[in-house]
Amino acid sequence: MILHKFLLGMLMLVIIAVRPVWAEKPTYAMDVQEHLNRKTSTSTCTQRIYERRTGKSIWLRHFPGYGNITWSKDHRAVVFETGPSEQERRRHLFDIKLVTWEAGGCVQAFFTRPPVHDDYTENFFWSPDKKHLLFRTGSSGASDRDLGHLYCLNVLTHRVLLVNTATRRVQWAGNRRVKYWPINFAHGSYSSSEPYEYSKPRLWHLPDGF
Repeated sequence: MILHKFLLGMLMLVIIAVRPVWAEKPTYAMDVQEHLNRKTSTSTCTQRIYERRTGKSIWLRHFPGYGNITWSKDHRAVVFETGPSEQERRRHLFDIKLVTWEAGGCVQAFFTRPPVHDDYTENFFWSPDKKHLLFRTGSSGASDRDLGHLYCLNVLTHRVLLVNTATRRVQWAGNRRVKYWPINFAHGSYSSSEPYEYSKPRLWHLPDGF
């Protein structure tokens, strides 16, 4: 009996010893350095993506500015807003310029124009499969009430759709479903009064082909 237990214990040790150890996918972070041109009073930024565990640089780029840096949950994809260059400014006066990157892919810098022109962009949310982004835009006064127009962006095609106008909260409910909490939009201004709030969130499904 003792020998039997001893042999069984040795077998368990062997099984544990040969169990494969799967390497975790590397995660990434960003360094940002700002550079001021004193002659022109303009500034540019240098963004560097690097592997968090080793510190190895993955890419380095220069942009006119940056804002709203948002990583995916697994820290393998990032989006941020930047400004147009001097040559691009007139052509893209009402556009939003975004930069996206996913591990194993290329850096994408592109312009998108939401149907409603607002003053600012905020609150990026990556879909679980990192193929779409939710974001909100707003104008003066909306940020004080945490409200905004809600959009969905296809990261590959750069196509953008309006999901809802006055929206307070939003979250992904899967790769192609969005849960959001809308607020009444009346007489050209946002209203955050309690009677106008919906008691339950709404669901929006991404259309086929988007």
